[in-house]
Amino acid sequence: MGLKCKRNNFYVAVRNPVYCGRIFIVKYKDEAAHTVKGLHEGIISESLFYDVQDVLSGKKRVEKTKVHSPEMLPLRGFIRHSKCSRILCGSASKGRNGYYYYYHCSSACGCRYKAEEVNKVFDEVIEEFTIGENYAELFTEVIADTYKSQNTPQLISRSELLKDINDLNSRLAKARELLLKGDIDGADYKTIKSENEYKINVLEAKLAEAAAVNSKAENIEPILRKGIIKLTQLDTIYSKSTTSEKRELIGSMYPQKFTFEELQHRTAQTSELHSRIYLINSKI
Repeated sequence: MGLKCKRNNFYVAVRNPVYCGRIFIVKYKDEAAHTVKGLHEGIISESLFYDVQDVLSGKKRVEKTKVHSPEMLPLRGFIRHSKCSRILCGSASKGRNGYYYYYHCSSACGCRYKAEEVNKVFDEVIEEFTIGENYAELFTEVIADTYKSQNTPQLISRSELLKDINDLNSRLAKARELLLKGDIDGADYKTIKSENEYKINVLEAKLAEAAAVNSKAENIEPILRKGIIKLTQLDTIYSKSTTSEKRELIGSMYPQKFTFEELQHRTAQTSELHSRIYLINSKI
């Protein structure tokens, strides 16, 4: 949005808890540095802020770079050759009347498919995965019932968070007792207090997020109906999507590479989610 700042300044900015609604209090006399809840509303959740801190500290895995592909080659990188097992590349060849696109092998085996034919076959696969409008109501009821029955683990997770918070508060109380008895000095107590208060802040942020999820779970049907409507229009949505959006959908459907032959005969292995959710006509 036009912001200009040096790398170090940006690094300091994304470490600032003010964006999640907390204020950093610097160390003063015997009081250790800590954060407190501010009067302002954060522009991101506390849970997201702590996730960002984990990424900056190297505690989370960095996502791999996405593969870019031309508009006519959305399946590039997903298809493998059935004989040499190499992943097929994709490129355009200039002909007399324009460019012609192909999926082809990088080896000398000579494998080459017309991109137009392969893409047409995949469009037919997408049509099979599109839910019929007469099944939409049934899908909505089944998924809603399943979601409600699986809501118990969320409540268990919330109770576990509360237990962890109570355990940390107990540790703080024990540390205060040890300080009063003279078993630990003030410096050790400050270290224990600072570490535990940070952990408590993180858990309380997750607890608030879990509470928000539980409150939304009570009325999931309006959201679910919107999603089911999109699944009844999946073929149209796919045809109008950008190449990157198409590739994201393909990757979610097929966790493993597939051959063109498998795609033609509808034997390519789909993800467990898709295989359980969709009713393919040939399997009914």
